[in-house]
Amino acid sequence: MSEQLTKSSTNIDRIIAKIDNDFNPDNSDWIPRVGAWAIDAMSQLDVLKKVKKRNKVAVKDRIAYVQCGIDKDNLKVYDNNGCEIKESTGVQCGCNDSSTGDSTSGASGSDVSLTPNTINCITTGKQNSKNYVVAEPINGTFPARYNVAHYSTDRQEFNKNYVVIDCNKIEINFDTDYIYIETNEVETVCSDVYGCQMPVIPNNGLLIEAIAYYCAYKMLCRGYKHPVFNLQASQYGTNPYYMWTQLKDEAKRSIINQYIDEVDTSLFRSNFFVSTFDPR
Repeated sequence: MSEQLTKSSTNIDRIIAKIDNDFNPDNSDWIPRVGAWAIDAMSQLDVLKKVKKRNKVAVKDRIAYVQCGIDKDNLKVYDNNGCEIKESTGVQCGCNDSSTGDSTSGASGSDVSLTPNTINCITTGKQNSKNYVVAEPINGTFPARYNVAHYSTDRQEFNKNYVVIDCNKIEINFDTDYIYIETNEVETVCSDVYGCQMPVIPNNGLLIEAIAYYCAYKMLCRGYKHPVFNLQASQYGTNPYYMWTQLKDEAKRSIINQYIDEVDTSLFRSNFFVSTFDPR
């Protein structure tokens, strides 16, 4: 999902246009890589814009495979009903139990019509008792497993949990076709020129200049030959790596100062009710 650009943001098209205009490359092989290089450069400066996004992820054999690395510190996982799943603490996650269960306790479930294939497990009393489970068999790959259609208990026993494996897999302890994951991802906008999602870039002149030199440095690292720039040059003006190292700290300070100025302006307008008189 893309985000709309604001006056404080620009897109990758501006970086590509600047590289083409300033450095005059003789081919276009570098263009598809500029997005990744810009993300690397902004990550090094710690100015990469991120937003919270929720994505639907397919589950196979109780494992959800995520294409990109998972930001575990800001991760939230939800089941297909939108209920949050807690990370396993390793003490009691219900992985060894045959039922899937719910994370609710002390609440009666809705009425369930029983079928001939249903396992009706009533530990005490009748159907509306505090300890009551209805499970139905899963057809296909796991014939010995059962989905819980109804669950009511006065104790917190069977919880849905997950664990993160190798930073790109989420293992869960219940059967489902998909889950939702919510985490911080790079803020993107759809490029009309290239027809794909590209990273949003802070609209700062020093940062744009620094990213352009970083991309030129990466182009030379791939073996690209340029009539002016090379990585062996001892002069800043002809070695894009030197230019990048010179500009990156200035660019970061400029972005921080720009952000502080924007916050101060917003506070000033709010405190003195200036926004009240803006045109609507």
